[in-house]
Amino acid sequence: MIAAIRNFHPRTVWASIVRQGTWFNLDVYHYLGIGTAMDAQERSKLQVLELEAALGRMLADDSFAPVHGFLREAVKSVGYWRDEFVRSAARLGKDAFRPVLKEAIPLWTACAAEYGCGYGFRDRVANHFQQWFDDPAQIAVFDLVEHALADQWTACFLANLEKLLASVRPEAG
Repeated sequence: MIAAIRNFHPRTVWASIVRQGTWFNLDVYHYLGIGTAMDAQERSKLQVLELEAALGRMLADDSFAPVHGFLREAVKSVGYWRDEFVRSAARLGKDAFRPVLKEAIPLWTACAAEYGCGYGFRDRVANHFQQWFDDPAQIAVFDLVEHALADQWTACFLANLEKLLASVRPEAG
């Protein structure tokens, strides 16, 4: 979002500011969603790659031939679960920051006051946002996002993995 502010046309940045971040050419909440999704994807990449690699090794092993069909479906499912987790993270990032930023009237006022003050408008606005995000007073929203991401990882990925494994687990007799 900060990079977008630094790169969009100054009038577009101003238009978004006077609408508290909601402007069709620069919706700050959309960019916060994208940033949250990128972070979630990066943080989960290793676990997903390790699972895909393990499934790939089993597919390459003839001793697993009786379950190769299941393993191929598992590989497809892992990709779907990862994508659903990332989409969920994008929605989360958008929705979690909106109420807090909508109430941050001093932030929007300070940003709007920068317009017309000469060269560097976008950088000054980006700096206001960076300071706002770095402020310890915003820790609650970051904690909310962190906990919700963990819940989404469980719902989108771990719970589905458990269901998949349960579908082939022999029943206790």
